[in-house]
Amino acid sequence: MLLAWCISKTSSLLTQPLGKRLYNTTVQLPRTAGQTLPKIQIEQKHAISRRKFTPEEDKKLLQLYSKYPRQWSRIASEFDHRAPPAILNRYKAITAKDVFYGPYQKKEIEALRNLVEKYGENDWVKVAAEMPRKRDPLTVRRTWMEALDPQHKRGAWSKIEDEKLMEAIPRFHKEGNLVDWSAVADAVKTRNRKQCYERFMYQLNPSHTRGLYS
Repeated sequence: MLLAWCISKTSSLLTQPLGKRLYNTTVQLPRTAGQTLPKIQIEQKHAISRRKFTPEEDKKLLQLYSKYPRQWSRIASEFDHRAPPAILNRYKAITAKDVFYGPYQKKEIEALRNLVEKYGENDWVKVAAEMPRKRDPLTVRRTWMEALDPQHKRGAWSKIEDEKLMEAIPRFHKEGNLVDWSAVADAVKTRNRKQCYERFMYQLNPSHTRGLYS
């Protein structure tokens, strides 16, 4: 392993000029010092990532995932020397077993409404833990936000909603032709981010031609 080699060969490494191949009688790497040093630094930085996660870290990971879903770099920043890939793989290992991803049953929908009333919208790990069937916290949050949240209307859009949507999109347009759809939804107030995105992309986007194909 490169890190172990580095530790055992530190004195030799320090005597080598940058750009010269690193060599001794027992180890020979087909890399220059300029190539090897960044690799060593990366391994040193994330060396602890190879250690087994503790129960406390697992609990912390699930709590952070509820707050920052799929933001692996953001979650990793809350740990000491845990790399984003290690965080992602650990999350999958924790949640994969017996997690159900199919359609929600009526009893699950009712349970979800009751649990959100009990815990609010900031602790999806607790909500998911008490569902009738084991569910991923992210899918529970998404189901609530996109399908069940009573603050968001369903059905046809009003003219006022369309106007709010079209006014909000330029305000929350980001570099790289991206739009902060969560902020847009907050501005519209009556629709969630998915509804806002789909309404604009499929119905209102002026760059898309509508009507019969020529």
